[in-house]
Amino acid sequence: MKKLIVLLTTMLIFALVSGIGAAKEIPVNATNSIQAAINNAASGDVIIVKPGIYTENIRITKPDLVIRSESGNPEDTIVKANSNTSVFSMSAVNTTISGFKIESAETGIYMANCINCTVTNNYLSENKVGITLFGSNYNEISENRVNSNRQHGIQILYSEGNKLLNNSVNWNDRGINHLYSNKSVISGNNVSNNMN
Repeated sequence: MKKLIVLLTTMLIFALVSGIGAAKEIPVNATNSIQAAINNAASGDVIIVKPGIYTENIRITKPDLVIRSESGNPEDTIVKANSNTSVFSMSAVNTTISGFKIESAETGIYMANCINCTVTNNYLSENKVGITLFGSNYNEISENRVNSNRQHGIQILYSEGNKLLNNSVNWNDRGINHLYSNKSVISGNNVSNNMN
């Protein structure tokens, strides 16, 4: 009888532990909202956005999310701002944005007080500013195309320890703006044909 109780208790604990915190994939298609998926997500979830055109302003404050296009091709998963603000506005920890074309915004991706976030394989074009990091530390901005934005391609302000790696930053008014920031690693970027 004791062995049965121990066995049942062990099985119950295992079932509870395996169900708690289990990451799930949340699909989004062009008739759904990326923001609604984020609102319904839990830490560790992966939000997979199907090809299409999405018009919304997306706020990310939850930690440990991955928000990515299904195809991995920014040209077929386009996110535009709903008004003259940011497409993605982040204040998060350990969150990833990957595989989107981001356009028609004040700032394509605005990161404030972000820690250990990753922005990779995106195409940011026709915004006022492509990517801004403000008061954000130890993030990685890599493998993005940041082209034809009206002001800065990428700007880093009051931040520490960020990595800008292998980005293409071309045809913006200004390429990479790095002010009041330190311990940044800026390497392998193609920065050309910017006006300033």
